[in-house]
Amino acid sequence: KDCNDMLVNGKNKQFIKAFFDAKPYTPTGVVGSSDLYEAMLDASETEKMPFPPAYKELNEMLAGGVALGTIGVISAFTGIAKTTIVNECLYHWIFNSPHKIAVVSMEQSKAQFGELMLSRHMGIKMGKMLPEQKREFLLKPETKAASETLFRGEDGSDRFLVVDDRDMEIESMKKAIEKAVISCNARVIIWDTISDALDALTVEEQAQVMKWCKSLVAMY
Repeated sequence: KDCNDMLVNGKNKQFIKAFFDAKPYTPTGVVGSSDLYEAMLDASETEKMPFPPAYKELNEMLAGGVALGTIGVISAFTGIAKTTIVNECLYHWIFNSPHKIAVVSMEQSKAQFGELMLSRHMGIKMGKMLPEQKREFLLKPETKAASETLFRGEDGSDRFLVVDDRDMEIESMKKAIEKAVISCNARVIIWDTISDALDALTVEEQAQVMKWCKSLVAMY
């Protein structure tokens, strides 16, 4: 930190280099335009997650899919099949994306959500089975093998995470999502449906939740 000490210790060249390489001071949070090009180069490498092949046209419109570091919303009336579309995307991504995904399911318990995904994986609607039929089906060796393929990766790790917070209070859900991101390295959050979490909030409280979403994306 002392210029004279550098010269006394024979660090003339280091001092001259540090002097001429020094950038003009800018306050925290303010970026000079000379830094924008490098930022653009870094941003150009941001990965995108393509949607399933069935949504080829959407991939073309979005230049390859949805990019990490963004927030997307699927909006439609009740019963239009938003959850079906989202689960189809999830099913595609857990086998084709390197990023850990966490699902916040407002409409199903972890058992119900697992049943939906396994039904999709095996092409069998478990929801139409009677309780005794369902249990018998789940205990079959082929069903166990299919569930292992769906729920575990080749190394035995979880293919995806489920935020199982049945409290439904927005603050506890936010904390659970933060744990999934920070502690479990989730990089994609699917919140289905976020409107269920916002319905009981005032407009100002909803704005605070969206502000939290933006800060989560910006930080991680």
